[in-house]
Amino acid sequence: IEVFNFREIIVPSSTQNVFVFNAYFTNLTVKKEVITNPVVINKTVDFNITVTNTGECNLTSVWINETGFSKGLEYDSFKSIFNWTYDAKNKLWYLNETLGIGKTADIILTFNVTESGKMQNNVSVGLSNYTFGNDTVDFTVYVPNMTVEKISLTPEVEVGNPASFLIRVTNTGECVLTNTNV
Repeated sequence: IEVFNFREIIVPSSTQNVFVFNAYFTNLTVKKEVITNPVVINKTVDFNITVTNTGECNLTSVWINETGFSKGLEYDSFKSIFNWTYDAKNKLWYLNETLGIGKTADIILTFNVTESGKMQNNVSVGLSNYTFGNDTVDFTVYVPNMTVEKISLTPEVEVGNPASFLIRVTNTGECVLTNTNV
C-alpha cells in the first residue's frame, strides 16, 4: 500500500500551479513462535507474535488474525505490554496504538491443548482491510505418562522388622518428564 499526500499551492497573482507529492510505502511483517516447550496434551501452549512496521510511515488500525489453527487447539487468553484488544466475533486482535516506523508490538496468545500429534498454527497481519502477510508454526503435542511399580525386596517380614522395597518409575510417555513426584 502506498499513501499519497497531495498539496496544491496557488498564488493569486500567478497563473502557475505547483503540486507537491509525498508517497509513503506501507508494510507490516509478522513472526510467530511457540514459546512453550514441550507442548503436552491437556495443558496450555503460548505463542509469541511479533508485528513489525517495515514501511515508511506510522501505522494505526493494525490487526492480527488467528483463525488458522489445528483441531485440538482452543483459544484461551492473551497478554501483552502493548494495548491490544480482542474481537471474539471476528477472531481479530487490534493494536490500539500507533506503530511507529521500524517499531514492533508483541502479543502472547494462549491456547488450551485438547489433542496430541502434529499441529499447525497460522497468524495473519493487516491494516484496515488489507492483509500484509502471515507466518505459520508447526509443532508436536506430546502425551506424557509414567508407570510406578513397587517391588518388595524382603519376601517375608516379621512384625516389628524393617522391610525393603524397590520403587521403579518408568517414563512411558512421548516426552521427557521433569519435576515428577512419587
